[in-house]
Amino acid sequence: MAQTQTQMRKRVYYRGLNPACTSDLEHGADEVREIRGVVFDMDGTLTVPVLDFKVMRERLQLLPSQDIVETLHSWTGEKRAWGDRVIHDMEHEAMLATQVMDGTDEVVDTLERFKIPKAILTRNHRKPVDYLLQHHLPFDFHPIVTRDWDGPAKPHPAPLLHISSEWNLPSPHLLMVGDSLDDLQTARGAGAVAVFLENEHNGKYRDLVATQGLADVTLRSMRELVGWLERGFVVERASLV
Repeated sequence: MAQTQTQMRKRVYYRGLNPACTSDLEHGADEVREIRGVVFDMDGTLTVPVLDFKVMRERLQLLPSQDIVETLHSWTGEKRAWGDRVIHDMEHEAMLATQVMDGTDEVVDTLERFKIPKAILTRNHRKPVDYLLQHHLPFDFHPIVTRDWDGPAKPHPAPLLHISSEWNLPSPHLLMVGDSLDDLQTARGAGAVAVFLENEHNGKYRDLVATQGLADVTLRSMRELVGWLERGFVVERASLV
């Protein structure tokens, strides 16, 4: 059985954006692909994590197992209005404390230089995203998919597939960069490359990410992504489409 599973694994080389960077990673790859678009989570990825979701659940009187966005969408009337206020108040506080993750400017500059489209996929509502782009990260991200989007939220693959459709680019040529299991599950479900960004707040996920093989690429800093983008990299997994 183990031999069959090994035979089913596929090595895909994603060619680097910088033609000056040569690599021998292409040799032995089953397929060569281009990086055609990068999708970013916001909190804990583009920005230093500020929102405390444990406190948010406590204020909303939710169990640890309850998904915040799904639960919010299931509420109606006064309860939904109350839940919206609780979350908006916390997001507003976090918005005013926004700090761009170290290395983000360099990553965005690289994508701009090689004309690679950028998008944001977040479970936040739109206002904090607009604040980030207006005050801290004045670059063009499109589309921007927030929890105000009509479709299902992460970890469902639909919002990432929506971005893929908007760009008219096949999802296996896209990278999804995030710091949570939701981001990785969304990427894997959509067939995109799952990039896990470690930070001081997501240590609880690291062993799970490693043991379950959820991440195709693991970064210890946003700045590290510049090298991966310019030089290229290999993704190897059985489920890669």
